[in-house]
Amino acid sequence: MAIAGSHKLTPEHCPDSLSSTASIASSIYKFREENGRTYNGYGDRTYFMPNDLQHHLWQLTFRGKLFTAPIETTKLHGILDAGTGTGIWAIDIDSMPPNVKFEIGDLEKPWSFSQGFDFVFSRMMTGSFSSWKQYIDRCFE
Repeated sequence: MAIAGSHKLTPEHCPDSLSSTASIASSIYKFREENGRTYNGYGDRTYFMPNDLQHHLWQLTFRGKLFTAPIETTKLHGILDAGTGTGIWAIDIDSMPPNVKFEIGDLEKPWSFSQGFDFVFSRMMTGSFSSWKQYIDRCFE
């Protein structure tokens, strides 16, 4: 997942989530590889779509729009990109990589974010949650 916003997110903003970012440098490269393409390798889950394909297909489909929700981007201060994949969407939406923080975690487990989000972006997550009601409830907490 990626967290983006118009303010810098530092460890002081997310003290409960430090353990999920401490080993990100090494674990981020542990992909499952099949037929020369990389796939999500986190935990015991498997995901059918290659890491490098989704964002490109959506950019073509929506003619370069990053999302279709009627939201004023100037009013967004905290964004959660659930299932971020390669992270390109979060970087594109924020356009300032120092404001993007990548965390590896399981969104079906209790969330430890110390701040709320103005926008939770979930795309291509159909088979990712055993309880969509629980996920949506957490998005609005």
